[in-house]
Amino acid sequence: MLARLPQSKGFENGDNIMFFGQQYIILHNQGQRGTYFDNGFLKVGGDIEFLHRRVVDFLKDQSLKKLSSMSVSKAKLIGHKVCNVSIKDTKSRWGSCSTLGNINYNWRICMAPLYVIDYLVCHEVCHLKHPDHSAYFWHTLKELCPECDNARKWLKIRGKELYRYI
Repeated sequence: MLARLPQSKGFENGDNIMFFGQQYIILHNQGQRGTYFDNGFLKVGGDIEFLHRRVVDFLKDQSLKKLSSMSVSKAKLIGHKVCNVSIKDTKSRWGSCSTLGNINYNWRICMAPLYVIDYLVCHEVCHLKHPDHSAYFWHTLKELCPECDNARKWLKIRGKELYRYI
């Protein structure tokens, strides 16, 4: 898989990034404190040499909040509960679900289109009910996420683009 990954790069001032379906421009201001979204900008304070790390940390933190909320909501729809949600930096998978109800997500998924994020959440949540990829699993997934086929195609074709950010 690594041979097929795009040339890696760090986040830079002026980059356009997608976060949960919204487009933002990274705007560095050394004199400001913190990192936050503001009117189409992802404003990042501190020294410029730490910009990439600050953006990654912020995206991970915000992703954890959003993916946790989405996971709990989707799990309720199929009569299950999520025990814990974690954000990981994996190279070979977008998510995983343990038999204990713990769900892990790759932090980069936050930069995918919203329908792809929704699919991934539904996919992992469906493993709470069906810890396999049986016909029952796929049936439950298609009921929970009608756009699952399109989202799977997007991940297969374009997902590797999200790995450009290290």
